[in-house]
Amino acid sequence: MDEQGRAEHYAETEAKKTTKAEKETIRRAQRLRLYKSDEEPEEASSPGRKTISGRRKRQRQEISHDPIYGDSVLDRTRKANEARHRKQQELEEAAAAAASASTSPGTLSNPSNTSISTPREPSAWVQKWTKRAQLSDAPEPPSLTPTQRIGPSLLFFVLLLSGSLLYTTTYTPPPRSSRLFPNTPTALATIGALISTNLLFFLAWRLPPLWPLLNRYFVLCPGAPVPLALLGNVFSHQTVAHFALNMVMLTLLGTRLHEQIGRAPFLALYVTAGAAGGLASLTFYTLTRNLVTTSLGASGAVAGVLAAVCLLDASPLQVGGGDRDGGDKGARKGWLEGMVPLPGVLLLVVMMAADVVGLRTRRQPVDHVAHLGGYAAGIMGAWLLNRNFREEAIARGGKRESKIAKKDQREREG
Repeated sequence: MDEQGRAEHYAETEAKKTTKAEKETIRRAQRLRLYKSDEEPEEASSPGRKTISGRRKRQRQEISHDPIYGDSVLDRTRKANEARHRKQQELEEAAAAAASASTSPGTLSNPSNTSISTPREPSAWVQKWTKRAQLSDAPEPPSLTPTQRIGPSLLFFVLLLSGSLLYTTTYTPPPRSSRLFPNTPTALATIGALISTNLLFFLAWRLPPLWPLLNRYFVLCPGAPVPLALLGNVFSHQTVAHFALNMVMLTLLGTRLHEQIGRAPFLALYVTAGAAGGLASLTFYTLTRNLVTTSLGASGAVAGVLAAVCLLDASPLQVGGGDRDGGDKGARKGWLEGMVPLPGVLLLVVMMAADVVGLRTRRQPVDHVAHLGGYAAGIMGAWLLNRNFREEAIARGGKRESKIAKKDQREREG
C-alpha cells in the first residue's frame, strides 16, 4: 500500500474542499453585500443575475471608499443623497443667476425668488425727526471732566430736595369743595394723577415731532447730561411692559403709603427718590466711563416708595392694616400681610441684594444703580418720617396727660 500517495491524494482532496468552501462563503457574502472583491464580479454576466448598467457602475465607483469590505447600504444611500443634493444646489444657483441676469433694473422680480424680506425703511418724515432728536452729530461725547458732568445735576438735585422739604412743611390740604374730584379718596386721586402724567409722556413718545424735546429733557444720558432730565426721566417710559410694571407697583405700594404719611410727604418722597436714582446712575456711569448709557423710568421713585413702606413698619407686612393686637386705633398699621411673608427690613435687604447681583452680572438692560439710589432716598425719607411720627406721638401724649391732670384737679376742687 502506497501510504505517501494516499496522503498526497487526501491533501489534494481537502484543498479542493477548502477552496470550494471559501468560494461559496465569498459568493454568499457578496450576495448579502458584506464583501466585495478587487475585481468587480457584477460586470460578468451570469445566467442567474442581471448585468449592471454603466451608470450604476459609475455611481458605485463614485460612492465606494473601502476596497476591502466595501460600503454598506446605508453608506451608499447617504452618498447618493449627497450627490443628488449637490446637483440640486447647482441647478438652483444656475436658475438664480439666470433670473438675476434677465431682470432689468426697472422691473420687479418674482416675489417667490426672494427668501428673506428686508425691513422697511422709515419714512422721510420719521427720519427727519430722528435726526433732529439727536443731541449731537459728533461721533464721540463732548470732552468734559466728571465734575462738569455731575456738578450741574447735583446742584439741581439739592434745589429739588430743598423745594420738596419746603413743600412738605408749608402744604395745606384743600377743602373738599375745592377738589376736582371731591368724592374720590385723596390717596387714589394722587396716584391717579401720577399715573396720568406718566401715561401722557408715554403717548408723547409715539409722536416724532416731540422726540427732540423728550430726548433732551426726559432721558438721562451721561454723554450729554441735562440737569432737568433728573426730574423728567422719572415720568418717561417708552415700552408698554416698563410702564405697566412701574404703574402697578406704584398703585399697590403708593396708595397705602399715601394714606399713612399724607399727600405732601408722599409726593416729596416720590420725586426726591426718582431724582436720587437718576443722580446715582449719572454718577456711576460717568465714573466708569460708560457715557453712551441712557436711563429713564419711574423705577427709582418706586424703589424709594418700597423702601419707605418696608421701614415704616417693623412688623411683617400686611394689606388692609387692622390693629392686630386690638390696641390703639391710631397706631400705625401693617403692610402687605399675606402677600409678602417677610419682615419689612428683610424684604428691603433682599430687594437691594437682588439689584447688587444684577449690577454685577448685567444680564438684563435694567438700571440697577437707579434702583439702589431710590432705595437710599427711601431709607432716608423713612427715617425722617419716623422721627416726625415720634415727635407727634410725644406731643399728643403730653397734651393728653395735661388734660388728665386738669380733670383730676377739677374733681378735687369739686
